Amino acid sequence: MSIATFDDVEAEFDAFDDWDDRYRLLIDLGRALPPMPDAFKTDATRVRGCASQVWLHPRLADGRLHFAADSDAAIVKGLVALVLLLADNRPPAAIDTGEIRARLDALGLSKHLSSNRTQGLASMIARIGELAAAARQKRFLQRFLDSVPHLKLIGIGYRDHGKDWAELEMPFAEQQLADPDYGIIASGAIFTLLDNCAGFAVLVVRGEMIPYATLDMRVDYLRAPAAKATVIGHAECYRITRQIAFVRGLAHDGDPANPIANMAGTFMFTARADAMGMFPAPAGSEAAA
Repeated sequence: MSIATFDDVEAEFDAFDDWDDRYRLLIDLGRALPPMPDAFKTDATRVRGCASQVWLHPRLADGRLHFAADSDAAIVKGLVALVLLLADNRPPAAIDTGEIRARLDALGLSKHLSSNRTQGLASMIARIGELAAAARQKRFLQRFLDSVPHLKLIGIGYRDHGKDWAELEMPFAEQQLADPDYGIIASGAIFTLLDNCAGFAVLVVRGEMIPYATLDMRVDYLRAPAAKATVIGHAECYRITRQIAFVRGLAHDGDPANPIANMAGTFMFTARADAMGMFPAPAGSEAAA
């Protein structure tokens, strides 16, 4: 029988009487995984919490999340392939880690895997959930930037983000200039870049689009950017309380060690936004229902 879906695996598991045959099926699933380029096997793609080496490299294309994956252990690689049958080639919002856990539990894996493999499987599923959440956030941030006219006017766009930081970029454009004769970018454009970086850093930490007011934001301008350079803004939300978020960041033109400006800010939340539907909720959550 050709294994193309998770339902096929369930049928094969039901047809076998002992777990040796099921382990062999898992190993075959792992062998069928497309080869993962060595360039993708980095510390950033390695899954933490697995006794064996496991790598997951995400790629978002046409609104769907695709994974390249590998492991240095045969059975673990089979478990990776099994999980990907429930997660690969899906829209990020449709990846439901609760559903993945439930369907794997129905196979009886938890009763027949070692504690290390059980923990590793949980780590894989959690990592896929994190990557799906990051992809949802990226899509939301890009849409938000495209919807704000003055950000589009001066050319501010999405660059990258992590669990507590965000980066935006501002390629050079004539409308950013304060002095066209000398090619000097207006300080207000850099302030706007850093202000929105700070807001996005808070957003990814909170996991929701929540109204806030700027209590204080200080930008120290250190130098002018290089001529016609792309300016990159980076902001980190390093502490957050029930009502206040603390952010720091910088703007640079290619070398973060040589910043154009430093920024520090504090922001106060003015209302809760749990039911606003403005930030994408994880699949399977009450907010997503």
